[in-house]
Amino acid sequence: MSDWVAHLLPQLEAGRPVVRMAVAAVKGSAPREPGATMLFWRDAGGGACARGSVGGGHLEARALEIALHLLAPGSAPRHAERFVLGASLGQCCGGAVELYWERYDRPDQAPALDASALAAGRLR
Repeated sequence: MSDWVAHLLPQLEAGRPVVRMAVAAVKGSAPREPGATMLFWRDAGGGACARGSVGGGHLEARALEIALHLLAPGSAPRHAERFVLGASLGQCCGGAVELYWERYDRPDQAPALDASALAAGRLR
């Protein structure tokens, strides 16, 4: 998802924390490339919302569980974890994926995520 910043800022401006999940690295066969991004937040009614993908299947389900935990008050704002897709998640891809999560709580946390970096292709 190359437009994740455009979807992050409106949620933050509405006072909703957002967790960004990103594929940090892959080894072997994996469903998504490094830089693939997914956002997760709760809407005004408390419903779960997501945009983008980090690979689908059990990997994405586990990524969303961790994102939900990171939205809880008092949780760490960042997390990284490596998944061996076949062995630990039963996915048909035989590789490994490293995911990185980061919680954003306010629009002023994202000033470095500017449109010029997005346009230059440095953010995915």
